[in-house]
Amino acid sequence: KLKYKFLDTDILLQKKEKDTISSIVEKKGWQQFRDLESKYLKEASEYDDTIISTGGGIIEKEENIELMKKNGIIVWLTASVQTIRSRLAEDLSNTDSRPALTGKFSEDEIEDVLKKRNPIYKKSSLVSIDTDSITLPEIADSIIEKLKI
Repeated sequence: KLKYKFLDTDILLQKKEKDTISSIVEKKGWQQFRDLESKYLKEASEYDDTIISTGGGIIEKEENIELMKKNGIIVWLTASVQTIRSRLAEDLSNTDSRPALTGKFSEDEIEDVLKKRNPIYKKSSLVSIDTDSITLPEIADSIIEKLKI
């Protein structure tokens, strides 16, 4: 709608590393994955007129939050535990792109992750959009409207 480029940092990371997120985490651990995530966020942040989609854990490092705020606007797309679970179940490719964080891969894991991340997103984001019952075009319209762009 804005005629901006679109970049997903998880896809960028996998292309540059020539490996899946699950494999990277399995071989190198979560800390190394988070370091790679930061590296490719820095690369992505150099692009102009680009919407950058990040993995949800990107905000677990303060340096990433600072970089995103310096170079753009953080938009927090929220969803309920049930919606997230349903979306993950529908996404058959999620085992490579979304390895279990706690080993639970369940509503318990989703709740645990949200408890940790939601306060950070609330503090860091300029705009939040509840995505539970709206379509992708409606999400885009809502962001455009809230940001007045």
